[in-house]
Amino acid sequence: MGQALMGIIIAVMIIVPFFVQDEQWVNLVSLILIWALFAIGFDLVFGVTGMLSFGHAALFGAGGYALTILTLSYGVGFIPGLFAAAIVGAVLAYLMGLFALRVSGLFF
Repeated sequence: MGQALMGIIIAVMIIVPFFVQDEQWVNLVSLILIWALFAIGFDLVFGVTGMLSFGHAALFGAGGYALTILTLSYGVGFIPGLFAAAIVGAVLAYLMGLFALRVSGLFF
């Protein structure tokens, strides 16, 4: 896909929610885009490299869980909660990496 077409698609995805009045459609499109990001990450790991890994699924879920707990239980706003969820995911990835890098040899 060309860069110009990709730019047009991204611009349309940013502009369209401002013109859609129905909140249900905005929520549906948001969920579609979130799962599309997850699918792109899975395709990068499994489709391109051929390595089956569920680490990104665990980190995706941990970040989503952290965002939900922060926004619903502690009243944190969405944007600060999103940054905090990214930090939670990064910390968990670091901790998982500490254990993964201690292993020697080929395991694929």
